[in-house]
Amino acid sequence: MVLYLKKILKEFIKKKAKSYLIPYLALNIGCLILRTILGLFNVLPKINILESLLGIIYGNDIFLDMPSGPSWFLLTLFISEIIYFLIKKYSKNDQEVGIKVSILTIIAYLDYLSGYSVDYPWNFNTALMSTIFLFLGNMLAKNLNKILFNIKSA
Repeated sequence: MVLYLKKILKEFIKKKAKSYLIPYLALNIGCLILRTILGLFNVLPKINILESLLGIIYGNDIFLDMPSGPSWFLLTLFISEIIYFLIKKYSKNDQEVGIKVSILTIIAYLDYLSGYSVDYPWNFNTALMSTIFLFLGNMLAKNLNKILFNIKSA
């Protein structure tokens, strides 16, 4: 069972890496090259290439320069989907998934409210909070026919 789960997890991560990490890297490397060229011609201020590469690896442009700031969202989705996948695999039913996801969301929100929130690599703290939206979307998709049927029959 554990080996099977590891295999499924590995395949899932590989699939999500193709969906999120490759576009993330392509976008940021492309922006880094473009910004470097534009910096050479004084169109944009020159950038520190090493700092930008570290920003790409860290995946959070709070402290380091990341060539494409909004691309943090791709990393957050990547981490969120892995967390949600693991929660679903280790839960017996949707109710248990909802409880676990709610606990993660509360922990992430309390971290934010504490004022001592750390900007984790790959926006891990944001990924914890966003799992609730994956759960809600999943529940909506699963029950959409029931909802629509009830609206039509009312």
